[in-house]
Amino acid sequence: MYDDLAVYNQFDYDKKGVSDNQFWTGYYSSRPDFKRQIKVASSEYYAASKLHAKMVINNKLSDKEINEVLGQNDALLGEVSVCQHHDAVAGTSMQHVANDYQFKLAKAQS
Repeated sequence: MYDDLAVYNQFDYDKKGVSDNQFWTGYYSSRPDFKRQIKVASSEYYAASKLHAKMVINNKLSDKEINEVLGQNDALLGEVSVCQHHDAVAGTSMQHVANDYQFKLAKAQS
């Protein structure tokens, strides 16, 4: 019984080989710059949302300005949400997919 468990655990915790020179690695060691970008973008979204709400409450924005800010915030929220998907933030996506995530997030942040 325990021998079967040991064999299972050996295969369960081995590195996941993609090819001879590529391996899936752990959450904390893969793509730390992208994880930082996601964290910063998320913080920017929440800060912008709070500032926007305060300006709306104080009647400092016109309807046009409100819609413009909401559109920008929705775009950023959409990209942050996609990047917080398990393949993006965990670093298990293929490199070209990760590059696309990072590009779209940077575009939404600007």
